Amino acid sequence: MFTPGTDGFNDTWKIDFEGFSTISVEIFNRWGGLVYKYNLPHDEDWNRRLHNNGELCPNGTYFYILQLTNQYTNNTEKVSGSIEFISD
Repeated sequence: MFTPGTDGFNDTWKIDFEGFSTISVEIFNRWGGLVYKYNLPHDEDWNRRLHNNGELCPNGTYFYILQLTNQYTNNTEKVSGSIEFISD
């Protein structure tokens, strides 16, 4: 569960990257504007702020694209989906 800024728990969108050596993450708003881009395991998880240090992103639907690199085979794959905020 991802509940940023409400109670001090689960304040970032975390991706379990077991089995992957790296994951590139891009998060976009509904107009295709880049909200945050980061790489795991080195960068910080998304905290629902624009570029992780700007304004809190408003309610709505956000889209992500993950580029995952398998730690055993070095093969890469893309996964995409959405995140929706319906209340603060």
